[in-house]
Amino acid sequence: MQDASVGRLDPARARCGATSMMARTSDYVTFVMEQLAPIRELARSRFFGGVALTAGGLQFAMVMGNSLYFAVNDVTRPKYQKMGSDCFRYATKKGRVDVTRFYEVPGELLESPAQLMALATEAIGVAASYKNAVKVAPKVVPKKPTVARKPTA
Repeated sequence: MQDASVGRLDPARARCGATSMMARTSDYVTFVMEQLAPIRELARSRFFGGVALTAGGLQFAMVMGNSLYFAVNDVTRPKYQKMGSDCFRYATKKGRVDVTRFYEVPGELLESPAQLMALATEAIGVAASYKNAVKVAPKVVPKKPTVARKPTA
């Protein structure tokens, strides 16, 4: 279980059952949504065992457990690393997967509306740049081989 105030594992609460964890996660999502309420068209939806947060249809954040992650890029990622944040990661049978597109928001920033909104606004811009950067490659249709015609006599 994770302590929402610092976003880290709290061993004292780790003995709680899954039902209480879901309740805490739901409360955490509600708290995050309240903190981000000034964002226009803020919405949430289920997302791979967590919650996706969108603004105007752009996913800029996700909540997994009791941790908030914002979208980052090569320009904004160092700021999160400097704050001591880690990227979202999960385990598979083949090993750990690091999702470097999302970094954890430090728990103390949830109590600082101005700083949180600045990061959220930045994350929305990052999400928009990702959306605009995704380009569908044109479908390449191979040319049919030409068959040599026999000369007519």
